[in-house]
Amino acid sequence: MAFCENCGNKLEQNSKFCDSCGNVVANYSDVANENYNVSPVKETYTQPGYIAKSSSEKSFTKSKQFKLLIASIVAVVLVIAAAVAFMVFYLPSQTSHTVLIPKASALKSAPLQKTVDDLRKQGVKVIIVKEFSSVKRGGFVRFTNVRPGQRVQSSSHVTVIESKGPGIPKKGVVGQPLEKAKKIAESMGVPVETYNIISTNTGKVIATDPMPGFSVSSGSSDDGVIRIAVGVKDKGIPADLFGMDKDEAVNKLRDLGLKDVSLHPHFSSEKNLGKIISSKPALGTKFSGGHVDLYYGVDASETKNVLTENDPSDKTIMYVTNASPVIGTWCTNDGDCIELQKHDYPKDDPDYMFLQLPTDPKYPDDSHFYEYLTFGNGAHQMGGMIFYKDNDKNKDSQMKNHLIVGDTGAFELYRGMGLPYCGETANDNIGNMCVNGKWVDAFEPPEDIKQYGSPDKIPGYWKDSSFRMRDFFLVVPVHANLNKIESSGYFEGKGNKKPDTTRPFILRRNPKLYSKTTVDAEPYKGAIEDNPFVPTVKHKAVPFKPAPDDSVAYYLVEKPFDWSKLPERD
Repeated sequence: MAFCENCGNKLEQNSKFCDSCGNVVANYSDVANENYNVSPVKETYTQPGYIAKSSSEKSFTKSKQFKLLIASIVAVVLVIAAAVAFMVFYLPSQTSHTVLIPKASALKSAPLQKTVDDLRKQGVKVIIVKEFSSVKRGGFVRFTNVRPGQRVQSSSHVTVIESKGPGIPKKGVVGQPLEKAKKIAESMGVPVETYNIISTNTGKVIATDPMPGFSVSSGSSDDGVIRIAVGVKDKGIPADLFGMDKDEAVNKLRDLGLKDVSLHPHFSSEKNLGKIISSKPALGTKFSGGHVDLYYGVDASETKNVLTENDPSDKTIMYVTNASPVIGTWCTNDGDCIELQKHDYPKDDPDYMFLQLPTDPKYPDDSHFYEYLTFGNGAHQMGGMIFYKDNDKNKDSQMKNHLIVGDTGAFELYRGMGLPYCGETANDNIGNMCVNGKWVDAFEPPEDIKQYGSPDKIPGYWKDSSFRMRDFFLVVPVHANLNKIESSGYFEGKGNKKPDTTRPFILRRNPKLYSKTTVDAEPYKGAIEDNPFVPTVKHKAVPFKPAPDDSVAYYLVEKPFDWSKLPERD
């Protein structure tokens, strides 16, 4: 027997509608089957109008509810999937677009920076990585993750390889067989020469020029050639001394029968402190006997000791006279280099050493010695910059505002000792004075000037004279206290990336970063202490620009080998 689910009245067999309320009977055919096949059960009333269902009817209802639950879950999953698909595929299309990577021909003809700027303007995140190659420095080498002419989403990351020009990679050349090393060198598109070098490690590449990690422009000559040296056995100064402890190196030479050996300090990288960095005769060359000079690495703790000498009569006084520990090649990561060479004064019997650049003019005599690079402007003797071991005395020293007097371990080098210009000419004698834009000997002036007696009465005295911003370098040996220098206000601005302090480096002042590079010297009568561009007894120099940064630091290029002394291989 069946009952209407709406009103509870008895349904006739095979009824499609309830006779009492007219409700449609669901699955009436199933109801008919139930009426004929299911055994009758006792009906139990719990409240008026409610009829308890049989166990089979309850089972049917639970099964139906379970199916509805599964259907609901499936529907929710489908909705979530659709939402995710919408977010992944539809939304980006509303905020992103495709960008065309330039074709190879355009990459070669246009400046790389313009290509990078154009891609960045379209939203592409561009990373620049520099490496040595045969392409001109600053040129495009390749992409690492896209192809020229390819289209990418504007939100893509693209890595561009920029050329540092020809050079020797840090790894993969030294220690390798010649043919493997030569193949890498030849890929740089410059001539490659091979040499023999005396070594205990024969048959492998012992040395390269330039050194690993440096460009061809930092090599031993400016001929644009890469040189590779292969170890051979012979009698001489072993190339293996490079990087060896200085005392061990001395003993090594003595074991080889070379007894006359002396040691000399030179600023070096952290890895070579206390170790041999070069020699005379040169490392790896033939040598049968005589005196040998070994140069070993020192850091900022030795700055005062290695650059100065004591006054013979007063041990508290020091003269800054020795530039030897700074001599060498210093290069930026991009291959821009400074070559510091020695300049002895006087030339015939030198007592002092200055520094000069290869581009400096060559004067016929010693009259322009102060036009070279010096450590200061307080000359107690010609070329000897003076300060005291006792810092209390330095408060009145001419050098008191120079870094070398302090305890940071850094020091300055600059051109012209801070002397003024007269007209367009630098001072060619410390005893000169400027009169109407021309230099005049102050000790033996011509009669038309001598007649005025007092210099202050001379018409045009120091007229048309000026202090000018000239070459100025800050030398920072390993372990110098750069933080202390920065906190003192020495620099203007802040760098983006700290220089590598495990290598000595030089910062070069850039006049292009200043709005004022010339000051009238007439009001000061040309007195050095009033030159604002150098440290003087009165003041520090104008704040240094640029600030310390890895991109502008000139790092020392350690060159242990003299390639002019090495024989070429057959």
